[in-house]
Amino acid sequence: MKRLAVFSALLTIAACVPPSRRVRVEPCSAPVEGIRNTAIIVVININYSYTPEDEQGARSWHRDDVLSELNTQGQSDGNTFAEPNGQATNFTFTYTINNDGQDHFTGGLHLGGWGQGYLHDFGRYQYSYSSSAQLVKDLTDDAYGFIHNGWHDSRPNCSR
Repeated sequence: MKRLAVFSALLTIAACVPPSRRVRVEPCSAPVEGIRNTAIIVVININYSYTPEDEQGARSWHRDDVLSELNTQGQSDGNTFAEPNGQATNFTFTYTINNDGQDHFTGGLHLGGWGQGYLHDFGRYQYSYSSSAQLVKDLTDDAYGFIHNGWHDSRPNCSR
């Protein structure tokens, strides 16, 4: 019984002692200049926080809108965009579209890729949209700004 009490006390003390090893911090990624004259492969995911009347049709329609907008934006930079067909992916665009039940839409876009994983989250939550297509277009334009202008590692320890 005494051994059990001593063992329990040691476990309690051990739980309070901070680990002696430091947590490894990933190095800052190099800044990326604006992307020009590139065939860019994108995966486009559309998530709904509600059930659209024609969910499969809405997903396809929104994906087509995203590709069309990216190709329109990319023309002046010489960039083209396509979904993967056996090629490596450059970017993943993950949209989340919300509807308050009265056809007022808000949403966000999680942008990842270019060998760096997470890049940025864009949101359009302050003011609602009457058209989910316009919401998706505006979020896509926000993301194209990263492709056009470039970006840097946004972690606080990674200064420009």
